[in-house]
Amino acid sequence: PAAAVDAPVAAPVLTAAQKAAQRKAQQRAVQLIRGIRSAKPGSERYRLVDQLIDLGDIVWPTVKAAIPSFLKLAEGDAVTVDVLLGFMDLSYAAIEERVHLLSPRAARRVVKFVLRLDADARHVRVLQRLVPNQDAELLLMVLPALLPHDRGTVMKRLIEIVDDKRPALSSWAIDMLASNRHGPAMAALVRLLGIEQRRASHRNLDRRRKLIHAIARIGGEPAVPPLMEALAIPDQRPVVYEGMRIVGGPAIVAALFMLRTASGPRIAIAMNLLERMREDAAPHLVALLNSTNRSTRDLAIDVLTRIATPEVRPQIIRMVREKKFADLRSGVRILSTLYNADVRALLFELLEHTNPQVRLFVVQQLWNLRDPKTFRVLRVVAASDTSQEVAIAAIR
Repeated sequence: PAAAVDAPVAAPVLTAAQKAAQRKAQQRAVQLIRGIRSAKPGSERYRLVDQLIDLGDIVWPTVKAAIPSFLKLAEGDAVTVDVLLGFMDLSYAAIEERVHLLSPRAARRVVKFVLRLDADARHVRVLQRLVPNQDAELLLMVLPALLPHDRGTVMKRLIEIVDDKRPALSSWAIDMLASNRHGPAMAALVRLLGIEQRRASHRNLDRRRKLIHAIARIGGEPAVPPLMEALAIPDQRPVVYEGMRIVGGPAIVAALFMLRTASGPRIAIAMNLLERMREDAAPHLVALLNSTNRSTRDLAIDVLTRIATPEVRPQIIRMVREKKFADLRSGVRILSTLYNADVRALLFELLEHTNPQVRLFVVQQLWNLRDPKTFRVLRVVAASDTSQEVAIAAIR
């Protein structure tokens, strides 16, 4: 049985009648091809094409030889496509050879047909032949279909298209590169953003925003420098801040470095950036509270007072109890934004601090927090604190 399976299949033996039918079909094909060449564009020519296709696969060799002459006819692309699609699967090789020579309209017809078939190596080769094409509608069909099979070729073409003078096509390429997070596209996108920023106006704001978002989506450390530079233009800052939030870690590192080393407006930019990434930035800012540089500590405290998140509450409580703050009031101010039962217990502890100014500050914070659970303790402070100033504050 195995030998029988592997044995070559013998060509069918044709009868005299079958051979005669083949010769007749070939002769008819030759006549129809001549008629197609001589007919004027219109219904008569397409009727002849239909008759040629109806002769079946047996005449394909004759038809294939005639395809170059079809391409030379007026509206020859339409005729060629009808013939090629009519003789599928036999014509697949001819489609691969000829599809890039067709007009965009004819090529789109071929692609629509090919995309309905199961994807295989032939399918991919047809699409690859059309990648260099300049027709926008055709590229919008070919590149997404080819992407799962040949990512490298598609991405390289998309990088070329970002400079296309047709805004819709360029924007689509930018979106595709961003959604696929294609790192090698970063240089092209940064270059294009630089061009757009040099002529920044309300007219190209949407394009600048798109480029900023694409750079952020691709992300990583290479995204940070161009995004930092983009902060210099006020009308695009909101999307830059959002982009930095997408970039995440590398953007936080850059903002913290700026916080430690910059001055004036750049510090304000760093603080705004950290505020917008509060969940990720807060733990890093807590680490800065141990800095030996007082200015850095003060800036970290200032930002944490505005953006501290519950995740850092235990660390701030511990640092207050261990007197890690040069001024305890800084730690208390941060904790007031994270108020809960643990913070309330710490504030009660600080009401026994030896420094009356600390106790006074805590009384003021308790009043600002308006928690009924603290009123009993405030009454005790009002009646018994040794500092008249603290007692009066508690009474008030």
